[in-house]
Amino acid sequence: MAKIWMIVSSVVALFAALFYFKWEDDGTPACTTKAAMITTVLLPDPLIIYIENFLTDDDVVKLKDLAKDRFEQSTLIENGVKVPSPIRTSSTAMLSDGEQITKCVAQRAARFQNLADTDSIEPIQATRYVKGQQYKAHLDLLWSDLTAQHHVDRNTTIFAILDDNCTDCGTQFPNIHVDLSATHQKWCEFMDCTKSVLTVKPKKGNAVFWKNLLDDGMADMRSVHSGLPLTEGSKMGLNIWTRNGGFPKELREL
Repeated sequence: MAKIWMIVSSVVALFAALFYFKWEDDGTPACTTKAAMITTVLLPDPLIIYIENFLTDDDVVKLKDLAKDRFEQSTLIENGVKVPSPIRTSSTAMLSDGEQITKCVAQRAARFQNLADTDSIEPIQATRYVKGQQYKAHLDLLWSDLTAQHHVDRNTTIFAILDDNCTDCGTQFPNIHVDLSATHQKWCEFMDCTKSVLTVKPKKGNAVFWKNLLDDGMADMRSVHSGLPLTEGSKMGLNIWTRNGGFPKELREL
């Protein structure tokens, strides 16, 4: 896996010089509509990629309908146990991986990462924020004895947006300092150019991809991020996590 990501990082860095590239999703059999994605490299190291049109309008409708009656208080995992926490005050809906739409999204995420199948992708999770809710700075890692035993954790994250009815409510990376004052205005469509740390704006149908682990399997602290608190409106997204290595049955629910 490390070698693959070294190659991917090199290729992506090359495309960064070209600003963006287009990719039509035509190889995911579970999808009823194609996603004509435009992929922009925000940073080559750490690798952070902005994906326009990751979800079609039809995908968004189906996913919101699937999630609407499943939301519960969000939790964190501590020593393999899910517990509520003031760090994460949103609500969460676990989406069955047996549904056609979740199969579609998982296959699209796998193909984007050049994976042969979806075996390493966790069941997809919808998350919803309303006024006053947030997810303070954190890593998307599990930090459990089981994952340490199996040398498995969340190698990558794709966070896709279903609802963007909010302002100043992006995904912020506090350890990645940027100066965007002189950047091309195009970049400000994806990032909040008024911030001194990387802050990705939410936009319905679009997504942001990043790596959580370094090539040696250790946590990349640059991937620490937060879901900024909402002052008004609502935001809904999908957490699509891909684990490195195998994915033993006992880890499916973590």
